[in-house]
Amino acid sequence: MTPIVFRLGRYGPLLAGLLLALIALPQHGSAGGLTLDGVRDVDVVRGMSVSLDPARQEFTAEGWFRPPGDAPFSLKLSPDLAIRAAHAEDGERLNVIRTDRGRWEIADAGAGDWVRIEWRGELPSFREARGSAMGGRPLAHEEGAFLAGSSGWFPEFDDQEGPSLVHVRVPEPYRAVVTGELLSEESADATYSARFVTEGAHRAPSLFAGPWQIRELEHDGLTLRAYLDPEQGEMGDEYLALSAQYIDEFSEQIGEYPFSSFSIVSAPIGVGLGYPGLTYVGRTVLPLPFFPVQSLAHEILHNWWGNAVLLGENGGNWSEGLTTYLADHAMADRHRENGGREMRRDWLRDYAAMPASRDLAVADFRSRGGDPSLIIGYSKTAYLFHMLRQELGDEMFRDSLRTFWDAHRFSAVGWPELITAFEAESGRDLKQFFEQWLERPGAPSLTVRDVKAAPGDNGGYRLDLRLSQEAPAYALRVPLEVLFENGERQRFHVRLDNLDKAVSLDVDQLPAEVLVDPDHDLFRRLTRSETPPIMRDLTLAEEPRVTLASGDNEALEEVGRRLANRLFQGNGRISNGGDAFSADEPFTIIGATDAVASLLEELGLDPQPPEIAGRGTASAWTQLTAEGQPVLAIAADNEDAMRPLMRSLPRQVRQSWLVFSGNVAIGRGVWSAEDEPLRQTVDRRD
Repeated sequence: MTPIVFRLGRYGPLLAGLLLALIALPQHGSAGGLTLDGVRDVDVVRGMSVSLDPARQEFTAEGWFRPPGDAPFSLKLSPDLAIRAAHAEDGERLNVIRTDRGRWEIADAGAGDWVRIEWRGELPSFREARGSAMGGRPLAHEEGAFLAGSSGWFPEFDDQEGPSLVHVRVPEPYRAVVTGELLSEESADATYSARFVTEGAHRAPSLFAGPWQIRELEHDGLTLRAYLDPEQGEMGDEYLALSAQYIDEFSEQIGEYPFSSFSIVSAPIGVGLGYPGLTYVGRTVLPLPFFPVQSLAHEILHNWWGNAVLLGENGGNWSEGLTTYLADHAMADRHRENGGREMRRDWLRDYAAMPASRDLAVADFRSRGGDPSLIIGYSKTAYLFHMLRQELGDEMFRDSLRTFWDAHRFSAVGWPELITAFEAESGRDLKQFFEQWLERPGAPSLTVRDVKAAPGDNGGYRLDLRLSQEAPAYALRVPLEVLFENGERQRFHVRLDNLDKAVSLDVDQLPAEVLVDPDHDLFRRLTRSETPPIMRDLTLAEEPRVTLASGDNEALEEVGRRLANRLFQGNGRISNGGDAFSADEPFTIIGATDAVASLLEELGLDPQPPEIAGRGTASAWTQLTAEGQPVLAIAADNEDAMRPLMRSLPRQVRQSWLVFSGNVAIGRGVWSAEDEPLRQTVDRRD
C-alpha cells in the first residue's frame, strides 16, 4: 500500500483544518465519505466525491452543494448524466425536476442550505467527440477520461463562484488529477484515490484520468508533476526541469507564480489545452520538437494570463496574443537561427495569405475557431504587443505588465484595464495606438521611393527619401536602416502619421542602400513579390477548389478526399480530375504522382519542381499560374504513402513545398521571394 501523502504547500493554514477532517474519512466505499463538516471546514461552495471507471465509461458521484440565491434552485448538468436523488442537511429527500435537457430544479430547499446530490451516467467515448469542440461533453474511454469544467460533469448552479473540494477514485492502473492543489493520494486494493481543492479564481474544476506514470519535482515550494503514458515517462524529467525554469523566468518578469503546482497531463487525443496549474496535451504532441521549446512555455505562461488574470466577458481576448508574444516569440528569439524576426515574418506571410473577406479586428477576437482567428487573435495581437514594446522600451513595457498583474490578479478584465495599466505606468496617452490596432481590421501597406544622397554641409551626407502608405493612414514608428559602402549599418526610426512623408537624414558616410522595416517590426501587408506562394494561400481560401486526380485507384481517391476535408476543414469544393479550372481562383490537385503530373502539364504548369522530382513517396508543393493565382499540388505513390500527410500536412501550411518518405518529412522549404520592394539602392548625387 502506498501511504497517503499530505501536501500543505503555500496554503497550509487554510487546509490544516480540512486535513484533520479528511483523516477520519473512509478511504473507500460510497461517495458519501465526504462529510458536510469536512466540506464546510474548507470554506468551499461544493464538495464532491467521484468514482470513475474510464474503460467501462461509468461515472457515479455525490456531493454537498451550497446553492446561491433564492429557491427554486436551477442547475446545469451534462445531458449524458442524470441526478438520482437530492437531500437536505437533515436527510429529507428533496423534489428534483428535470426541466430541460441539461437543466434541473430543486424546488423545496431553503436558501443558504446545503444540499446533498447524487448523480451518475455513462460517459460518451472520445471517438464520439472527435471533430467537435473538445470540452463540451464529459468523455471517457479505455485510454482515459476528460471531464472539462465546461462539460457539465457536476451539478453547477447559475451565477455560483467559489472553490471546490474533489475526491476522485479510479481503478488501477489509472491515475486521476483535478485542476487544483493535491491534498492527498493513495493506492490500495487496486484503487487509486486523490483529493484536490481548487485555487485562485475558483473556476469550475476539470478532472482527467489515464493509465499514467507520475513523475514529480519539488521546486521552491511548488509541486511539478508529469502524468505520462509509461512509454513516454522518460521525457517527464526533462519537461519538469524546463517547467521549473520557465516558471522562474516568468515569475521574475511578471510576479509570483499564482498556483501551488503545475502538471503536464498526457491526452489520448491531439490537443493542447491550458487550465489553472495544468496543461492537457496530446501524447502524439508531447514528443514533437516544438513542444518543450515553445508550447510548454506558452501553457505555463497562461497561468498568469488567462488563468489568474481572467478574460472579462465583454472585454475581448488579450490573453492569447500576450501569451504568444511573451512565450512563443521569446522562445523563437532564444532557439531559432534568426530569432523572433523569423517568427514575425511567418506571421506576416500568414496574414498576406488571408482573404480580406475573412479579416477581422483584434477587438472582435474571442477564441480560436480556425486559421483566421489564429492569425488575428494570436499573431496580430502578439504583433501589437511587439510594436508597443518598441514604442515604450523594454523596461517600461515590463513595468506596465507588472502593474497590470498586481492590479488584476484573480479578477476578470478586458482590453480597457490593460490599456489603463500601460498608460498609467508610461504616463502617455496611448489611445491612438490601441484604437488603430484593436478596432481596425487590415494593416498598413508601405512603399519607399526617391531614395537619393548628396553631400551635406558638415562633411557628411544628406539622405532623402519618401515614405508612403495606403489610405486610411496609420500612425507608425517606422524602422529604417541605412547600409554603407563599408558594410556598416545605422538604424533610424521615422514617424509616419500621414499618407506620404518626405524624410531627410544626416549620415557620416556615403550610403549604399536603405531598408525599411528590415526586421519585420511592423505589422504590415506584404506585397505579392515579398510573399512566395505557401500552402496557407490555398487553405485560407473561402471556398477552396479541389480536384482529385487518382487515376483508377479508388483507395487513393478516398484517402485524398479525407485529406482535402482535413486540410480545408470541410470547406473544399471537391471534384474529380478533368474538370475545367478557372485562372481567376486558386485550386488544389490531390492524387497519384503520375496523374497529378499529367494534369499539371495539361494546364501549362510545372509538373514537379527540381527540389521534389524523384524524391520520397509523397510530396506537396505550391506554384503560381500565369495570372498569379496560387496552386497546390499533393501527390503520392499510393494510398499508404498519402495517409501520413493527413496528420502532418495541416501543421506545415507555412511551407511552399514538402517531401515525405513514408511517415517522415525529408525535405521542406519556402520559395525565395521575387523582390524586396522596401530595400532600395541609393541614387548618389555629387
